[in-house]
Amino acid sequence: MQNQYLAEYQNVCFPQNCRGIIDVTKPPYSLDNTGKKDCTAVLCKLLDELLKLQIEATEATMQHLLAIPEPNAVLAFENWKINGVVDGIVFPEKEPQVPALYFPNGEYLVTDTISYSLDKLQNYRPTQAVRGYELNRRIVMIGQSRTGTVIRLQDNCKGFEFGNRRPVISYMRGERSNIAWCNYFENMTIDIGSGNPGAIGLVFYGNNSGAVRNVTIRSSDSEHRGAVGISLTKEINSGCCVRNVEIDGFDIGIEVTPTRNYMTFDTISLKNQQKYGIYIEQSIVSFHNLHYVGDMAAVFVTGALGNVVITDAELLSPNGSLYPALRIDMGCVFLRNIKTSGFKKAYSLYWGETAAPDGWVEEFSSHGVYSPFDGSEARSMNIPCPPFPDQTDLWNQQDWVCVNDFGAVGDGIADDTAAVQRAMDHGGTIWFQPGYYLLSDTVTVPPQVRHVHFMNCELAIPESRSTDENDAVFAIVGESDKPLLMEKLASRDMLYGVIRLFSHESTRTIHLRDIHAQCCPVYVNRIPGGTVYMEDVVSTTANKKYRHQPAFHFIGQTVYAQNLNPERSMHEIINDGGLLWLMGFKTEGDGPLCQTLNGGCSDILGGTISIGTNGLRPIIYNENSNVSAVLATNGYGTSEIFPVAVEEIRNGVRRVILHSELPTRFDPFYRLPLYVGRAAQPNKKVGGGFGFDLY
Repeated sequence: MQNQYLAEYQNVCFPQNCRGIIDVTKPPYSLDNTGKKDCTAVLCKLLDELLKLQIEATEATMQHLLAIPEPNAVLAFENWKINGVVDGIVFPEKEPQVPALYFPNGEYLVTDTISYSLDKLQNYRPTQAVRGYELNRRIVMIGQSRTGTVIRLQDNCKGFEFGNRRPVISYMRGERSNIAWCNYFENMTIDIGSGNPGAIGLVFYGNNSGAVRNVTIRSSDSEHRGAVGISLTKEINSGCCVRNVEIDGFDIGIEVTPTRNYMTFDTISLKNQQKYGIYIEQSIVSFHNLHYVGDMAAVFVTGALGNVVITDAELLSPNGSLYPALRIDMGCVFLRNIKTSGFKKAYSLYWGETAAPDGWVEEFSSHGVYSPFDGSEARSMNIPCPPFPDQTDLWNQQDWVCVNDFGAVGDGIADDTAAVQRAMDHGGTIWFQPGYYLLSDTVTVPPQVRHVHFMNCELAIPESRSTDENDAVFAIVGESDKPLLMEKLASRDMLYGVIRLFSHESTRTIHLRDIHAQCCPVYVNRIPGGTVYMEDVVSTTANKKYRHQPAFHFIGQTVYAQNLNPERSMHEIINDGGLLWLMGFKTEGDGPLCQTLNGGCSDILGGTISIGTNGLRPIIYNENSNVSAVLATNGYGTSEIFPVAVEEIRNGVRRVILHSELPTRFDPFYRLPLYVGRAAQPNKKVGGGFGFDLY
């Protein structure tokens, strides 16, 4: 198995006048990228300066709330006070535009942990106003190239001795957060040097959205010493998309331990680990396209709460291992298409009580298969996921066009619709300076546009557009054999309502990446037959009166999605007569995760159903279609479950799987180890509504 994405992002360069990035080698920071001068102090100061922007904006919003004379007030979604006490999470009324740290090719020497040092990052909600609930969001570090940009720890560095477990780069100083959005670490190498056995390459943290992408983490020690390559251990760490990552050396390549929520891993290469390739304790995690070379166990699963999916893996022991490739001491696992070679066993479950011989695991569910109808084949849909589109050729600066050069202002007041449309009509890569872009009408994205880079700006709409169910901010029109990439958007209360972010009005292939829409649904297509790739996409429906609009509505589409976060809609995802491969998700509220209708096929590979409402809506709704699903639930009390896990309708007969029939994760929350429902006579009609109406 070859790493299919290594070519991507090999020469990331931004326009010289781009305010969305800070080139760390330019004044006033002037970091040395020859590997001769220590960059630690300047990098830590830079991160503090960026986080101060968020602290100041949050504190200003807090004071505004307190100054409102009424004891009960709502300033915005999740910004409110009750009886004179601020009880919301408190987000800035206007999110500050935080630039990314950009590292041109070169070697950056460090001698201590690169992180922020501020200690006033806590949430303001009284029940969470303690140190440790951090506001550590919008931290973005991106290199020019994966192989050319190297952050290297000094050899034999003080503080990184054996037993210290000290990170080289850390996105989390405290214990937990619930709003650490849009954190990204991309396109570079972390080298922990030699003689640093206590070093952790990267401690990463995120909520709802965030990614580690196109990264190498290595130990240059002759004995491959190092503690951990990537550590994801802080609680409520969720929605992190780890993709196209190579880890060479360390005791453990990847460690994942949080109990709640989920993380996804795709195209991971591991070698030269001394204890385990991957260590999973209590977490909900999904792995796809995993490649491991070594003589220790490739994956070790322990902890009763673990819910693990591994598909399409190649695990090789070149010298013959005394261990199983997959050691599962506790927890729930689903395995599919696993090739092993040279191990004692392919997998060993519960201290060897169940095992499979080395070689090939076609499919295995540790906690059984559930179906409300007799006669369903007890196997998942097994939809193959192709490589996501190669976007290597999108970084030619001659093709980049800025909407501001066409007259866009980006102040949230001036109408930027015409200017943005003029830029789109020009074609190429369309990019935005940081700002707030007011769009009073739909902007069409024609075939000549290959790439839209929002630079994590915000979008705004007039209030009149928030209630138009047929409206969309962007309409993708026209046909092209070149896929369209749209990425790096972070929008909150200024984009609000039932208006869709994207209306797909052609069969052109589109790729949505790192899209965070906090207050509106994201996607619908008007023409069946297209292909859609999604990675790290958030869609939250805010006000209750808008929650009837589906977060994602796919009509006759082929969809490959990783790390979706639909929240609070009564219809989170609808697959109407299409094909859906979904790995990794989180929902909140009582809307079903996925409704599959009209002969559609859905293959759902891990994620979490969080904070239900004890309502009658199911998690999975299957009407005369073909569905398989692996998932787990969690919440914070007995009133936050889904009593109905699955509702399946086959030829007019309705049957359900209740939570009481399923294995417990931690009471009252449960797992769905593997549900399979295959339609006897699927209806091939495309387009037919939402399946049911309960609101």
